[in-house]
Amino acid sequence: MSQFYYFKRYTEKIYRKHEFWIRPLFRALVALIIFIMVNTHFAYSSLAQNPLIVLFLSILCSMLPWTAISLLSAVLFLLNLHEASFEFTLVSAMIFLLIALLQTAFRARHGILLALVPFFFFLKLQYVLPAIVGLSCGLTTFVPLALGTTAYYFLVFVSENIEIAADSANIAEMANHYASIFTKFFENRTMFSMIFIMVMIMIVVYVIRNLPFEYSWHLGIITGMLSGALLLVLSSTTGSAEIDLPSHFLSLFFSFLLSFLYVLFLYGANYQVTERVRFEDDDYYYFVKAVPKFKTAEEEE
Repeated sequence: MSQFYYFKRYTEKIYRKHEFWIRPLFRALVALIIFIMVNTHFAYSSLAQNPLIVLFLSILCSMLPWTAISLLSAVLFLLNLHEASFEFTLVSAMIFLLIALLQTAFRARHGILLALVPFFFFLKLQYVLPAIVGLSCGLTTFVPLALGTTAYYFLVFVSENIEIAADSANIAEMANHYASIFTKFFENRTMFSMIFIMVMIMIVVYVIRNLPFEYSWHLGIITGMLSGALLLVLSSTTGSAEIDLPSHFLSLFFSFLLSFLYVLFLYGANYQVTERVRFEDDDYYYFVKAVPKFKTAEEEE
């Protein structure tokens, strides 16, 4: 454990020293990985697959806010989709516009989650995000978390239905055809169940980590993951969602490990040497509970 905290302290020193360069480089790296994921799953356009285009967009993201990654990911997806189906591209653009308007209407921060949530879903590690968001962000962050989950299921829906095209030249018949296709998306009970589960995990973690007792962050993660497992079982057994429980439980397990690693790296409170201090002034008595951070052997000396 001491080696881990030594590595943590060393990383923090490097980051503080080179923060000006690390932040844009990290933002560009995250953008590059997400753009590659989009091109891997939706390889319809030769233009969008051009490495120079992807590299240029990644470099551009290094100079823009985090939300730009979500925006440019949607643009890259639409660029891929355009060569496969103009109608799907048009409807997809409307869906993304609706998501952006909802994000703006709630004035929710952390728009990067609109891109990160689908990315972690594709990695099968989706439950790590509600845990981290619950630990580090405000309660209103449930909005981009829910919208990001919606975006993922929409991407899956498009990939499964992109080959379905209307052959009729009649505009009314074509409109009815595509309306019947996209109606299935809005009737996807699995999607709504997953939105509810993701948001509930985040809320449980957020509430517990704000309670004034020791190991609240750790207990928040444990309780959040257990509540997610319970909701998955209920959704599957009641038939409200088509969920592969073994794969989701495996995702919960690895998300639990990553969340604990996040707590150790970010929080690192050493409750074993908690100190309680009492002092007073002319008007008040003060009772202070001081929890030191973990230190390496060199720092303790």
